[in-house]
Amino acid sequence: MSWLSKKTRPIRHAVKYTPAFILSFIVPRSPRKWVFGSNMGFAGNAKYLFLYLASTPSEKITPLWIASSGKEYRLLKSMNINVARRWSLKGTWTALRSKYFVYNSYAPDVHLYAMGRAIKVNLWHGVGIKNIEYAISVGPMHDIFHSKNLSVRNKNRWFFIKPDIFLSTSPLMTAHFSRCFRIPAENCIESSYPRNAIFGYTREQILQIINE
Repeated sequence: MSWLSKKTRPIRHAVKYTPAFILSFIVPRSPRKWVFGSNMGFAGNAKYLFLYLASTPSEKITPLWIASSGKEYRLLKSMNINVARRWSLKGTWTALRSKYFVYNSYAPDVHLYAMGRAIKVNLWHGVGIKNIEYAISVGPMHDIFHSKNLSVRNKNRWFFIKPDIFLSTSPLMTAHFSRCFRIPAENCIESSYPRNAIFGYTREQILQIINE
């Protein structure tokens, strides 16, 4: 029974959240609601943009961090951070109401079934020092991105969800990432990574961040 349960879990999960997927194309989305998530836990560029918005009321944006595990949720809850479990009612409903999905890698790091009509913002997690995604020429990831097998593509469908906005650090990286993700260069915003903003902070600001 445990083997059968494990094998059918993705199907049961998809059926359970199909209503959320449908609602994601119907429920009005607020430009003041942003949901964040990461496959690396509370980390990366998504973390630092989240912290900035959470500490800057003048932006009039309500950010919510979507935790992928109970451990991550309990940690952030203990720090009084606005957080919800990904598959909880609060997490799903806020994802349905949020106009922006912000993440470090892939949109399902926020919520796979609630992204209909949301603007997907990929902050990524580093400058391009290697070929990734569609630009990979060898290896298992190449076999996924260039597979003609519908079963393989469906199993790895989150890799094919393209961002509406991609954070790039320079024209060189814009050319690289637009090729790798097969997105128009104009979809890339060239700026610094949020996690690197600390390099411009004063000593007092840095100490405050360390204390927090």
